[in-house]
Amino acid sequence: MNAHQLIGPVNFCAGFLLEKTGQLTGNKRWQQTGVSRQMHGTSQSLIGDAQNIIKRCTKRQQVRPQLIA
Repeated sequence: MNAHQLIGPVNFCAGFLLEKTGQLTGNKRWQQTGVSRQMHGTSQSLIGDAQNIIKRCTKRQQVRPQLIA
């Protein structure tokens, strides 16, 4: 796993902690920032997964012609 794949989960965890801290201290701005950070982290994770799938598929297509030849 490389650093790029960790960006989404790290953002999600940071957002979760920020949201909970905001709830405990009554800070609405922290809470809202935490929620948006979690959503952003989730979308980053999904984009990262999609990019990995695309990379795997393109690698397979590049390998096939070599096997046939």
